[in-house]
Amino acid sequence: RRKLSSAADATANWTEQALANGAVTGAITGLADATRYDVQVRARNSAGNSPWSDSASAWTNDAASPSVPGAPAAPTVTGGSLRATVSWSPPSSNGGGRITHYRLRRRTGSGAWTTESEVAASPTNDIISGLLASTEYQVQVSAKNSAGWGLWSPSGRGTTDPATVTVPGRPAAPTVTGGSLRATVSWSAPSSNGGAAITNYRLRYKKGSDAWTTEPEVAASPTSDTISPLLAATEYQVQVSAKNSAGWGLWSPSGRGTTDAATPTPTTPLPAPSNLTVASGNARLRASWSGVTGATQYQLRWKKTSASNWPSGTWQSNISRFITNLENGAEYNVQVRCRRNSADTPSPWSASVNGTPAVPVKYQGTLTIGARGTGTVLYGYKPREGLVQQLGSISKTAGSLTITRLTELRVPFANQSTVILTLSGSPANSNSTFATLTVGSFSLPRTSASYSNGTWTWTASIGMQSAGRTAAVTLQ
Repeated sequence: RRKLSSAADATANWTEQALANGAVTGAITGLADATRYDVQVRARNSAGNSPWSDSASAWTNDAASPSVPGAPAAPTVTGGSLRATVSWSPPSSNGGGRITHYRLRRRTGSGAWTTESEVAASPTNDIISGLLASTEYQVQVSAKNSAGWGLWSPSGRGTTDPATVTVPGRPAAPTVTGGSLRATVSWSAPSSNGGAAITNYRLRYKKGSDAWTTEPEVAASPTSDTISPLLAATEYQVQVSAKNSAGWGLWSPSGRGTTDAATPTPTTPLPAPSNLTVASGNARLRASWSGVTGATQYQLRWKKTSASNWPSGTWQSNISRFITNLENGAEYNVQVRCRRNSADTPSPWSASVNGTPAVPVKYQGTLTIGARGTGTVLYGYKPREGLVQQLGSISKTAGSLTITRLTELRVPFANQSTVILTLSGSPANSNSTFATLTVGSFSLPRTSASYSNGTWTWTASIGMQSAGRTAAVTLQ
């Protein structure tokens, strides 16, 4: 297949031509004289066509009797400092002969034409120097083939820079509009271009007292640009300067703008905390739970079982907390939830656990113990969950022993508390003699006790230590 060369016509279409089976050469006919073509080839077998090959280019021969080329379109003329840059396109007709050269001519006003030296057919641009400052020039171009020079094109026009060109003036402060991690900046051209066309702009920006960061320069049009990436929710200062053939002008005053706040990244909430327990106290509850991996903050909420509204506590890092100022005897529902940080979506609330605050029960009384032998008696108490608290000791001889004004036993709940009496000395066995044990309003006589495996047991579930063992006293 073949088409006009992309160098001559980038929009040309391909024309395909089949070759005989097995042929590795072929003639392409019906082509225009003195024209460059791109050619590609592909193979085919029973499975189908191969991809096209890379392009090869070639010129067709000139016509037998070519004519001179047609006149090109008016060239583009860009003025500079005592020079002009000229560019043009080939004529629509090469006269049947390959174009080999171009030449330019120029003049001012209605003056005589000055013809420049001819140049090769490619590239289709040239510079005319030695011109006057601040002067408009007309420029024409003509093409040449083997038959000779064609007609001159219509005139293109351009004005050279002033004799003394200075850098552009200082633009006004730009307008800065913040966006998502970016800022859009727009500005106006300075009031003075320094005597030459502005060709480029550049921006610089900073936040606070940071150093300036300069962006790559941009074309003179449009007078807007986008700076990214920037920090979220941050005010930036932006300045702009302009450039012409003499260089860069001064930076403008600062324009200011603030970027948008960051959009939180959605996260999957953590699971609700587990193993929530509630322990009762005087007008308060103590809640504790198992920590959740990844959680740094926890929040409790609670309400009376009969209520509908849930007051909530503040977020905290601990995995336990006292809830205070509650009503003794009232049942409360307690729940807990967690989160990674203040921006995170909280977990679901845990299942409710109930608790009832109550006033601690106070016990005080006289303990009378009778036992054979001599030695030392140690006595104390222990809540069901806690360490033994020793209250005192006393030496005794054979016979009975009375301990008066037993230290107050403060036990959270009478129906759940355990008191341990620790008795050591000689001997405590089934032959020991015990008198009455009086604690608070409870009086338990010796006759209600029995002995088994080293432990004395009353019908009120009071146990005594024997032979170094610790037994329990449960107050009902």
